[in-house]
Amino acid sequence: MNTSDKSKIKNPLKYYYTNVSENLYNQMRFYHLLSTLIGALAIIPATIDYELRFSRPLRKLSNLKDCEKCEQNDVDVFYRISILFLSFLAIILLIPYKKLYYDWLKSIPFTYREFPPVQNISVLEVLEMQRKRKFLEYFTEENIWLALVVFLIFPYPGDETSFHIPQQILYTKVKVCYYFAELAYAIMVLRLVLLASSLFNYGKYQTRVAKNAAEKYGIYITTSFSMKCYIGANPMPILIFGFLIPGVIIFGHLTRIFERPVNSSVFGSIENSYWNIIITMTTVGYGDTFAISILGRIMIILSIFWGGIILSLTFVTVGQVLKMNLNEIRAYNSIILGRAAADTIESCLNATKLYTRNNRNWEIVKGKLRAFLNLKNSSSGSDSYILYLAGSAVCKLNTIETRTDRIVEKLFKFRDTLK
Repeated sequence: MNTSDKSKIKNPLKYYYTNVSENLYNQMRFYHLLSTLIGALAIIPATIDYELRFSRPLRKLSNLKDCEKCEQNDVDVFYRISILFLSFLAIILLIPYKKLYYDWLKSIPFTYREFPPVQNISVLEVLEMQRKRKFLEYFTEENIWLALVVFLIFPYPGDETSFHIPQQILYTKVKVCYYFAELAYAIMVLRLVLLASSLFNYGKYQTRVAKNAAEKYGIYITTSFSMKCYIGANPMPILIFGFLIPGVIIFGHLTRIFERPVNSSVFGSIENSYWNIIITMTTVGYGDTFAISILGRIMIILSIFWGGIILSLTFVTVGQVLKMNLNEIRAYNSIILGRAAADTIESCLNATKLYTRNNRNWEIVKGKLRAFLNLKNSSSGSDSYILYLAGSAVCKLNTIETRTDRIVEKLFKFRDTLK
């Protein structure tokens, strides 16, 4: 067996630990995505159960005492059992996700043999990666217990408990009745946030090359870092499909949930809820629809903050679109300088023909000549002119400058002959 055959046999094992670590990482984020996706799918039967159970008859604000009545329709328990099944399935899938996460941590030190780390790794950090975890640690870390809390909050089968929130409506003190199932259904919206965070674990900013590049600057790639990268690279699509549309849908739905016990005649329609959020987030505020309940007004306040984020991103995006780049600045300076030179030469020629008959034209020539000379002198010290010199087209600039100097020299001679 020759040397080339031996190298072909050894090459597949050259990056063995790196490939193992990469496979563990891919399986880990797959289970995390699957868990959050199944947890988010539980919102579908929860929405059906809510619409069937709490579709109250229309009422007017004059009937304030009706707000204190706890009313709900009789609905089959099948939908809530579906919510229960999907929620606990999402929780169960967190166990293999966490196990693969710890296995991935254990495999990282072995990859240093094949790809040395950019920054020095201490022995304590390696021991922390390699140590054996207890079973309770699978659920006590921040990203896990937060997901557990979110997955455990949902309308349970047979739950008909209610509570009242006292407030004042039309100078009358009333107690608005809510079911805990309504509040739990509203909190289930947070599952969409978990799903979005798991989706950001995929993409071009989560590859091995991206991680190695980030380690050079001491940056650990996280979900928030990936989100910032996508916003910087594609601000307009992220603004529309990641902030604006989801914000209108989520806050509009939450406002409708908390406003229906008070005034179903307005927020009984989902279109009115969306319209209310749109005019609130854009700070228009026509006043044709407005929230009355305390919880509904809290949702409106949160939507205002969300709208402020959207408006700030909009201003930044529009500013980037309208801002001229370096080549556009160069073209602008060349156009202004060329038009000024052409205008001055044209005035000189016209004044030469009419000088003997009208001395007033020479005053126009001198004014335009003086403006052109001032423009040329001021352009050489401007920032845009310095950026122009720093560009790649220095040779073209020198040619233009040489021609401009010749024109100016001829203009000076022409002015001296007319004195």
